[in-house]
Amino acid sequence: MKEHQNRIFDKGSYDDILKKAKKRSIRRTVIISLTITFIAFLLLATFLFFAYQNMNNSMEDYSELRLTESKIQGANINHDKITISYGIESAITQEQYIKNIAGLPFTWYNEQTLYKIYDAPTTIMDSSITSINGIHYYRNGQRVINFRYPTAGAANDDRDLLKNLPANSKVEVALSFKKAMKVEELADYFPNAQWVWVADPELEDRIAEELRSVTDTEERKRMGYVIGDYAYGFKMEKDVNKSSGNFITSLKKLEKQHHQTAISILSKTTNPDDLEISGVVLTGTASELSSLNHMHLIQFVSVGVIIPY
Repeated sequence: MKEHQNRIFDKGSYDDILKKAKKRSIRRTVIISLTITFIAFLLLATFLFFAYQNMNNSMEDYSELRLTESKIQGANINHDKITISYGIESAITQEQYIKNIAGLPFTWYNEQTLYKIYDAPTTIMDSSITSINGIHYYRNGQRVINFRYPTAGAANDDRDLLKNLPANSKVEVALSFKKAMKVEELADYFPNAQWVWVADPELEDRIAEELRSVTDTEERKRMGYVIGDYAYGFKMEKDVNKSSGNFITSLKKLEKQHHQTAISILSKTTNPDDLEISGVVLTGTASELSSLNHMHLIQFVSVGVIIPY
C-alpha cells in the first residue's frame, strides 16, 4: 500500500501528468485562438466583401447620375475620359472634361471623386469659376460663356470684343435669342450650332418676377444671366431630332432622381419637337463669328474660350 502511494506521488509521474496537462492546455488554447482568428477573419472578409459591393454599387449609381447630368449640363462641355484607382478602403475616379473649340480639344477641368466603403461619394473639381463683377466669369484664365434669358431684355455684350479679336483666333461664342425658337427653326437658322441651350422655365419666371421689383440699375445688370457651365441643353448632332430626343430621355432619368431642373423643363413639355430653344453655342474663327447671319435674332453675345491661332 505504501509502495503504491509512493508510486502515485512519485515526482517523475507527477511531472509527466503536469506536462500532459500543459500540452493539452496549450493545444486547446491554440485551437481556440485559431478558431477565433479564423472567425474574426471570416467576419472581416464578409464585412469587406459587402462593403466593397456597396461601394461599387454606389460608384455605379453615382457615376451614371453624373454622366447623365454631364450630357445635358454645361455648355459645350464634353466628358472625355475616366480612370479608376482602388485602395484598401476606397476608390478614386479621375475624369476629364473638355471643350471643342472649332475642332481643337481644350481641357476645361478635371474632376476627382472619392468613394469610401463607409461614406458617401465626394467630388472635387481642380478649378473653380471666379468673377470680379458678377457678370464676366473665368476658369483657368479663360472666359466662361454666359446666356441671358429672353425675358431679361437686352444688355451690354461682347460683340465689340468679338470684332476686335485677331481674325484667325479660334473662339467660342454663346448666342442668346430675343425669343425662344423650336427645334426645327434652329436647324434652319443655325445648322452648325455645337450646343443648344434650353432655359429652365421655372428659373426664368422667377428672374422675370425679380426684375420687375428691382429698380437699382447695377443690380439689374447682374440679373437674368445663366453661367454656361450650369446651363442645360444638348450637343447638336446632324440629326437634331435625335439630339433633342436624347435630351428628353436624359431629363426623364434625372426626373426619377427628383432633379429639380429636369422636373421643371419636363413640366412644360415632354415632346422633343416642342422644346423651346433659347440659345446656342458656336465655335469658329473670330472673323467667321463676327459676321454671323441672323444677328437680328440675337439678344446677347458672350465670348468664351479664345485660342490664338
